[in-house]
Amino acid sequence: MRGYIAEFGGKYCIWSEDKPQTELMDEPDLIDSLRADLQRDGIDLDMALHDSRMARVRQYGCSGGLYGPTKADLLEDNRAGPDGSHVATEEEMVRLYTMKDSSTE
Repeated sequence: MRGYIAEFGGKYCIWSEDKPQTELMDEPDLIDSLRADLQRDGIDLDMALHDSRMARVRQYGCSGGLYGPTKADLLEDNRAGPDGSHVATEEEMVRLYTMKDSSTE
């Protein structure tokens, strides 16, 4: 699960290529997910590196930050919707990628 960390609606996902690779989650779940992914490759999560990535997410909406894509860039150019369609708004991204609570369905 390699890619940028992006923030939509106060939650985080891993973004790769032109769409989210994960559902939106809170930061502790993001850390758990990143840690599990790296451990499969025998690598420990470097929390100092994670903290620097999250600082860029807080500033730019995406860990790409200063030299990579911002959240505005991700919303401008993506194929995150159904059948690879474009998702134009943060609200739509949140609606599409927020994990559904099975206890309310």
